[in-house]
Amino acid sequence: MSAFALSTVRHKDRERANLADDLKAFAKRGGKVQKLGATPVRKSLSRREVNDARVSKSAGTQL
Repeated sequence: MSAFALSTVRHKDRERANLADDLKAFAKRGGKVQKLGATPVRKSLSRREVNDARVSKSAGTQL
């Protein structure tokens, strides 16, 4: 592993330790952490579906 990568790992380890300490202090003061559920992923439309919807919408609004 390069020196740069090791430096980054050490930096992240320090951040993790600081965050753990902050959370522990927060909990000790009576703080509560709300745990949220998973957010469902919205199905994205393909380019064709978008174009088809646009064409059918414009065809329906023409006189």
